[in-house]
Formats: sequence, structure tokens, C-alpha cells
Amino acid sequence: QQRLPKGSDQQLLPLTATAGPDTAAWNALAAVLVKTDRLSDAAAAVDRAVQAAQAAGSKIPPIEGFAALIRGYRNAGMKGKAVAALRQFLSLGGKPGRVMCNDVITVCLRDSDLRTARQVVRAMELTGSVSEVDIQGYKAWFNRWEARKRATESQAATGASSTVQGNSNGSSSRGGDGAVPGGGAPVPGQAAAVERLKWWLGLPNKYYDAAENGSGR
Repeated sequence: QQRLPKGSDQQLLPLTATAGPDTAAWNALAAVLVKTDRLSDAAAAVDRAVQAAQAAGSKIPPIEGFAALIRGYRNAGMKGKAVAALRQFLSLGGKPGRVMCNDVITVCLRDSDLRTARQVVRAMELTGSVSEVDIQGYKAWFNRWEARKRATESQAATGASSTVQGNSNGSSSRGGDGAVPGGGAPVPGQAAAVERLKWWLGLPNKYYDAAENGSGR
């Protein structure tokens, strides 16, 4: 008879004719494998648990194994696999628990997939897994999530707009070489001082023109 592995380095044991239909053992094995991040092996163990349950004449899929597997997918951020595992559980006639469904909803919202999250609640409703009070609680959860998402998007848009506006203001307030800040024309006294400095440096200037104009007044 097969036993659960004591260490995470042991390989998943294949189901053989001598394994025996021990659903609880396969569920426990799936949980161990999830904790060691061996999700593909955990999924295989859940499949073996399903086979063991069916061999024992049970019409209910092993919720413990599916719940552990979905938790692993949630922690790994694997939305597609989490949703697929829940759908498999439902297709086998399972009645999902709230913890299992909350894990799927959480990973969906992390991926901004509100539509699938709402479908999970609908599945719970159709299988009689939630009360009307629970449904209202989920609606409130989704409303809070949407409000936070809108606030985050608004803050991001405001920040981007402020950055663009700041860059625009900065470029318009900086004059070019020799320009007066603000774009105004040089005052007369300042212009004369500039021309006098050019004359002193031996550069082309209008210093004498300004002097002649001044002597003619």
C-alpha cells in the first residue's frame, strides 16, 4: 500500500492496481504537494482522488483536494488554472465551498477579471452554496473593488497630466540664449549696458549709435 511522501523531494507515486481507492490519502497528498509548490503533481493527485472516490461509489468529488489545489493556484497567481479547477469540480457534481470560491474570486480580481468573479458567485447561487445575505456581501465586495480601481486609475491619470503640464510650463518659462526670462523685451538701460559690454570686448555692437542718439536729444 502506498504512503504519503515524508519529504518534498519524493516523486508522486503512480496509481496502480495495488494502490487502493483511498480518497483521503490522495487529498492529503495533494495538500502536501501544494505546500511544496508542486502544483502539476498536486493536480494529478486530485485526479487520483476523484478516481478513488468514484471507485468507492461516491458521487461527490473530493472537495478537500480541489480546495487545496485551488489555493495553490491562487497563491501562484494562476487564474486560468484556478477557474478550470473550479469548473472541473462543478462538472463532477460538486457543491463548492466559500473558501474555495473566494480563492478563485481573489485571483480573478487580481487580474481585473470582474466578469469571471461574478460568474463564480452565480455558480455558488445555482448550487445553493450561498444565502441571499452572502450574495449581498459579494456585491459589496465587488463594489468596493470597482471603487478602488476607479480611484487608482484617476490618480494615475492625474499624475500623468501633472507631469505633462509641468514639463510644458518649464519649457515655456526658460528663455533661449540671451533671451529675457518670461519672453519680455530688454529694458533700455539693460540694452545699453549689453552694447557697452560688447564694445569693450571688441565685438560688433551698436554702442556708438546709442551714444549719438543720446547726444542728439
